[in-house]
Amino acid sequence: MSKKKPIKKVQPKKIAKKKGQVKKTEKTKHKRAQKSLKKASSAWYKDTRTLALLAAILVITFICFTPSLHENFTNWDDQDYVTENPYVVNIDARSVNAMFTQSIASNYHPLTILSLAINYQMTGLNASSYHWTNLILHLINTFLVFYFAFLLFERKTAGALLVAFLFAIHPMHVESVAWVAERKDVLYTLFFVGALITYLKYLSNKSMSMYIATLVLFVLSCLSKPTAVMLPVVLLLVDFLKHRDWKMNVLLEKAPFFIGAIVFGIITIRIQSSSAIGDFEVHSIGEKFLFAAYGTFMYIAQMFAPFKLSALHPYPPVGTASSQPVFYVALLVVLALGGLMFWSLRKTRMITFGLLFYGAMIALTLQFVQVGSALISDRYTYVSYIGLFVIFGWLLNEFLAKNASNTSRQYGVLGLIGLVGALLCFLTFNRCKVWQDSGKLFSDVLKSYPDSKIAHNNLGNYYVDEAKQMDQGLVHLNRAVELDPNYYKARVARGKVFRLTRKYNEALADYNKAISLKPNDDEAYNNRGNVYFNLQQYDKALADYQKVMELNPGEPKAYGNSGAIYLQKGNFSKAFELLDKALKIYPGYQDALMNQGTAYALNNRPNEAIQSFTKYLSLRKDNPAIYHRRGAAYAKLNQHQQALNDFNNAIQLNPNRAEFYAGRAATHQQLGNVAQAQADRQKAQQLGGGQ
Repeated sequence: MSKKKPIKKVQPKKIAKKKGQVKKTEKTKHKRAQKSLKKASSAWYKDTRTLALLAAILVITFICFTPSLHENFTNWDDQDYVTENPYVVNIDARSVNAMFTQSIASNYHPLTILSLAINYQMTGLNASSYHWTNLILHLINTFLVFYFAFLLFERKTAGALLVAFLFAIHPMHVESVAWVAERKDVLYTLFFVGALITYLKYLSNKSMSMYIATLVLFVLSCLSKPTAVMLPVVLLLVDFLKHRDWKMNVLLEKAPFFIGAIVFGIITIRIQSSSAIGDFEVHSIGEKFLFAAYGTFMYIAQMFAPFKLSALHPYPPVGTASSQPVFYVALLVVLALGGLMFWSLRKTRMITFGLLFYGAMIALTLQFVQVGSALISDRYTYVSYIGLFVIFGWLLNEFLAKNASNTSRQYGVLGLIGLVGALLCFLTFNRCKVWQDSGKLFSDVLKSYPDSKIAHNNLGNYYVDEAKQMDQGLVHLNRAVELDPNYYKARVARGKVFRLTRKYNEALADYNKAISLKPNDDEAYNNRGNVYFNLQQYDKALADYQKVMELNPGEPKAYGNSGAIYLQKGNFSKAFELLDKALKIYPGYQDALMNQGTAYALNNRPNEAIQSFTKYLSLRKDNPAIYHRRGAAYAKLNQHQQALNDFNNAIQLNPNRAEFYAGRAATHQQLGNVAQAQADRQKAQQLGGGQ
């Protein structure tokens, strides 16, 4: 009998997928995900747990930033944006036209200035409404970041909540929220993230209305801050993440965005080239690249370890960057991040998307061309960190999916997130307190950079203008000049202190030096004119004020100061002409209102005097002399009760002025208050006021 041969089992052959088939499968997978996106976007709010967690994030964020609601303005750009900005005083055709057609605060951001003007109509120079608005915008942005991440993650709420939480409470974002001048950050982000949301909706349903909405939001974002010009780059990154090939139709789709970006970019470069952008030749090309690597690295480092933050990080001395190891370490880290991106592409596009999002949004701030006086700034992370936080959100989603049945691991990770969040909240709450006023802000800078000439200058200005501590202010201004004898701003500021303390020769020396440093800057001429005014050298003062008008025809101080000189000379018609011109430029110009009211009073026009003094007092309520002058005007109109109220206010503010008591004595006499009148006359005599 012959043996049967064993039958070999034929193993089915594994059919290898071609590269094109794999790519097609991935695209099909993402197309299915996009189809579910519309359904996902309308279902998140039905999840009670998600709503509760999102509400908790918003409440925690509000608590973290509550110190900012009680802060004042600072002398760190707030004067250019609000306190000395003539275009926020009134919202009229002239102001709105200026907002949209010219540079304000060395930038083009008309919607930002318009929003600040709205605040001015609400609370004037009371900083409360400005801070409330910034915080409300930040809370709205937090929600929008959640919704953007929710759409990006295709209905996965855990990661989206983490992205929103980190965005909301990170200490690096305090600068953007607590600083009034950074309204542009929170406002442009509102439109920027809104545009990302409408673009994702456009990808899900190809709705033309969503495309148009994205374009409109892009324009609004650019009108709030020029950094928004990077939106078309980010839109291409979204296409990359969603596996949309950058074919001609996709690129043409972005054409209107890139055209808009170019237009706004040209406007910004033209504006900043004459003011905000520094001399490109100050640092070498090699140093510029080291600065860019350093910035890229430090922002990431401070995301993980947000300690020793500062409102100002000065540049290193020229030529020293190449000898500092930290810059080369930063360069290596950046190269490593590039390697990480390429490695991660084998498994996911999300890490590459997040890193490129981050890189795109900080690219314009990496000091290839020097803008401003800081090497890095916390505010530049407000939007750029969204890309990095997206990576963390995606990692959380992946972890929860892989450990769906392991609740202990899930609770462990969520507990860790809670601990990190608590630390960030603590740091943010305390960081907000640093922005209370210029004194605390620049004292904090000096802790990290004790030889910062800018910090010494601004702290000196704080002591002079706000704290009224001339000696302490002079200490810091002297130090600023010592650190840099050619520091224009410190020379101008110190000259002001010398003028206020009647050291006129020293003041003239500083102003002459400042003019030699910047002969085409109007500020030093105006301040030197003030010294000549105090010395009653009126012709020299008028010559300096005339120079200011030539250099900067829109500067109201030159007209107001010239008007004050003609008021001193008794030339009232010329004084009224110049003061009216100053107030037409800047309706909130306090000195011009004071001098205008005084001129009206001297011309026996008490009704007009009262109007000018009332406008002044609506802006500043701590000047007793103006209450006294308005009281005298009311007395001339026989409005004795109003006069009495003003004299009372003047005496309450300064009880050591004889003329205040004399004025009130006359008013009491008119009202029949004989005893009070006699008491005030006696007080006036005690203070040297005579009968």
